[in-house]
Amino acid sequence: RDTSFPFGPYLHYITFTVPKPGRGYIVNAASPEGSTIRFKNKSKHKLPSIQVEFYWDVFTKKEFAQSDNFNTILYWFMCQVGSTVLISSSPNKLIKMAEVLRTIIFPFEYDDSYMPLLSEQNFEYLTAPFPVLIGIVNTAEEGSRNSSFTTTHSSRSEIRYNHLYHEIENMASDKSLLVYLDEKQLRVKFEEEILTLNDFKEKVDDNGKSFSGKYFPTKNMKELKKNLQKLMKELQKKLLTHHKIITMQEKEEFVGKVREQFLHFFVGLFK
Repeated sequence: RDTSFPFGPYLHYITFTVPKPGRGYIVNAASPEGSTIRFKNKSKHKLPSIQVEFYWDVFTKKEFAQSDNFNTILYWFMCQVGSTVLISSSPNKLIKMAEVLRTIIFPFEYDDSYMPLLSEQNFEYLTAPFPVLIGIVNTAEEGSRNSSFTTTHSSRSEIRYNHLYHEIENMASDKSLLVYLDEKQLRVKFEEEILTLNDFKEKVDDNGKSFSGKYFPTKNMKELKKNLQKLMKELQKKLLTHHKIITMQEKEEFVGKVREQFLHFFVGLFK
């Protein structure tokens, strides 16, 4: 498919420039070189890294599932309307959400997973079409007051992040979905404005523009969306009518069904 993203330079950057941490590094741990964050290793035949409880929370908590926010994030990722920017002052929250999205949407076996910390000259990589692995941007200077948090691997390794919203918003490309994880809000950057989803939809309708199905076939997208909505309705009905504690086995089954739908979607693309 046609894309302006520089796959060659990016893969070279990942392979030869970004140091890959040794085995044993866990979520939110920086490499000794200070330029990589490593996800936990994935055990075979199990959900990758993050516990089922976190997947379950993402799909069932009011701020995501009931307000359709998480469906919107998934849809944005799949359609590649623009880039999706996750914003938070918590490194744990950022990395967990990034991994949940990546492992649910792209549910194939993988041996290792790590996120490079991108320098300013690598900002263009943030527009990479999914499921290309991207990274976290490290823009705050040493000792900056704008640093939102620090993570340390050892006394010799420290990384600071800048989470000033206006800087992130300015950096985001047009039609980016801005996901404010701390405030549980979604915004869209459109024609240099930061809009709510409703305002964005109205403006798009007024302009007669449509952004759906940019990279993936419309038929496959509609089928996936229909199947996901069916699963969500079944889940909400179960939660409302049974009034009982959902067992871990039931949670695992639901998350497995969601990932299975994405697996069928990707398999369908290659038929």
